[in-house]
Amino acid sequence: LTFADNSEITFNSKLFNQNPKAGLITDSEKKASEMLNKYNEEINERIIRNTDQILFGGIDVITNDLFVTQKKSGELYKYSLNGVISCGHRPYKSQFYNILTVNSFTSKKLSDFIDLATKCAELFDTNNDPIVIFFPMNAGGFIGAEDFLYKMISPATNYDKRSVVRIHNSSEQILRNGYGYQLIDPITRKPRFQKSPYVYGGEMGDWYDKPQSERYGTVSFTHTLSSYLVINNVKYYTPKIVRKWNQIVVFSDHFCYSACSLFTNHLIDKKAAIVATYAGLPTSKLRTVGESPTGIIQDKYIHNNKEKVLSDQGLTLQLSFLPTLPLNDNDMVPNEYKIYEPYDYIEIDDFYEDAQTVDKFLEKAVMLMKKYSPSCVDGTLTQNSTCKQNSISEIWGIKCVNGEYPVNNCVFIKCNNGYIRDSANNICFIKQCENTDKVIENSQCPKTSTGESWGIKCVNNKLDISNCIFITCKIGYTLNSKTGVCEKNEKPKPECKNGETKVDIKCDKTSEKEIWAATCVNGKFDNTKCVFVKCKPGFNIIDNGNCADVPKCKEGTILETDECKNTKEGEIMISKCVKGIFNLDECEFLKCKEGYVQTEKIRCVKEKQDSSNDSQIYSFIFVLVMIFFL
Repeated sequence: LTFADNSEITFNSKLFNQNPKAGLITDSEKKASEMLNKYNEEINERIIRNTDQILFGGIDVITNDLFVTQKKSGELYKYSLNGVISCGHRPYKSQFYNILTVNSFTSKKLSDFIDLATKCAELFDTNNDPIVIFFPMNAGGFIGAEDFLYKMISPATNYDKRSVVRIHNSSEQILRNGYGYQLIDPITRKPRFQKSPYVYGGEMGDWYDKPQSERYGTVSFTHTLSSYLVINNVKYYTPKIVRKWNQIVVFSDHFCYSACSLFTNHLIDKKAAIVATYAGLPTSKLRTVGESPTGIIQDKYIHNNKEKVLSDQGLTLQLSFLPTLPLNDNDMVPNEYKIYEPYDYIEIDDFYEDAQTVDKFLEKAVMLMKKYSPSCVDGTLTQNSTCKQNSISEIWGIKCVNGEYPVNNCVFIKCNNGYIRDSANNICFIKQCENTDKVIENSQCPKTSTGESWGIKCVNNKLDISNCIFITCKIGYTLNSKTGVCEKNEKPKPECKNGETKVDIKCDKTSEKEIWAATCVNGKFDNTKCVFVKCKPGFNIIDNGNCADVPKCKEGTILETDECKNTKEGEIMISKCVKGIFNLDECEFLKCKEGYVQTEKIRCVKEKQDSSNDSQIYSFIFVLVMIFFL
């Protein structure tokens, strides 16, 4: 046999007819035929007893093991279901290891597999040692067995089994025979069919009647809408001690068929264990952890044993009707068309259930666990410039998962300097202010005007002009309590003319001796700008400009003066001495000054000019009149 890389291998093979014509069979062939028939009857019995379980497995491989009695090492396993599943706790060098060999996912009863696997789980819970799993020529089996084992080994990475059904008359018959109720709608989580002891005769529904198609080269793949496959009648075991992914090593021989490949594929997809392969061609660059993760059924069970065209010829046909899909909901390419490559490959040709072979594998397991030992603590973050989400405002990095920093596991770390995180909207925004209860005046507030001041509180380091608050009226405006509007103040009438003075006792220099007056500034008397008026009664201004005591007068004496307060032009007033003081504020008229005459209406007026002056005026007027007449 020649491969694409021009490498060659040589092998011998024989075709064996299980139902030869009479007279053409030797004794040795007859004995072999009887053994195979017995083996096939046992397999069929297992399937018949578990008709409520969808089978994910092919025809069990016929190997030399069927014809050779091999005795397993008594010290290898603590619990064993012959040819199906076995486990133990084995020392290797200075370390103990939990070992688990799964030859098949098909047992006489599903409960047999579950019971033995539960014992293994309880054994593994007695220690913290690593788990090493072997899948030697595993042809798959019941999906319930695979699901139980997966949740037992890696409960944290459990997943929904997404599948589609190939559109075909045989597929429809399988679904109607009872398998349909194990499929549920991914959205409503309701079964596609209701469970019934009879063949379902109702409508298939749009999920089946409106199929989808894709082309792969020249081949068209037509299928139903996707469904989740549910497992019925299985009581799961919850492990007390859950190992990290690099404390679980799984060895697959590439064959690992159907349910077995479903198990290994998802360990790879979820990075739930170190999956390595053995056997196969050492020089090959392409390896897979398993094949055909698809639900199958034998032809005779499609038609309830009524179709015997092939079985009468000694042939068995199995049909793939339920392909599984990847975990990514957007990926509709069935797993059977994909290759799930292992983390590693070890050069061991075959697996035998003896101590020597198991120790060889344990040696490799130690090497693999060391190779994939954690480089970081789970949950820690490291900044990474390759994350596409990095921006001027945000810093992203990678989160440690299972001891490693996976490049596709970018997570937000923090905002760049000057930016604040808005957790509700998952964005970083520019920090506008420091949080405070104080309202900061802001001219951008819509209601800010010439009369009103409005502002904003800094909340969550933002200034939101949609949350403006009234502060106060501006100078020259007053708040109208009824309308809530700042109205312009009316301009008051001036109470004085600029420069005028008015006696004001509030002037700073007003004292018991001096009288000062406030000066009019901008229409108002300002008592901070005062001028001296005069000395108070009983005080006179002396040479230094200050007011000093006046010598006391004799009671009743009269003083002629023109300094009285009410003195007018041309008048001489008198002030009487009262209590030793001439009160110039209260004087009496005495007479007119020289050159003034007293009248009735006005006390003192200036006298007219003398007669000589009058005669000169009269003479001048006479001369003018005479000239006029001449």
